[in-house]
Amino acid sequence: MPFEQQEDLLNWFCSALRKQKNNLSHYLDDISGCGNHLEEGAGTRFFKVMKYIVENMKESTDKKHIITYLAAL
Repeated sequence: MPFEQQEDLLNWFCSALRKQKNNLSHYLDDISGCGNHLEEGAGTRFFKVMKYIVENMKESTDKKHIITYLAAL
């Protein structure tokens, strides 16, 4: 995937977690009552995204890419 698309997705991901504000949030905020299965799935997918960010950051040599990945973390 081109970096421009990754950057857009990461920016959306971060703003969604922060509820369009500059607040830190937990990835399970506001999903009470969803049940253990969906809660576990949300956690699994969240950590897949984190792993993706870390792996791409390790491989990147472009300063802009690294800054974007760090901002997402």
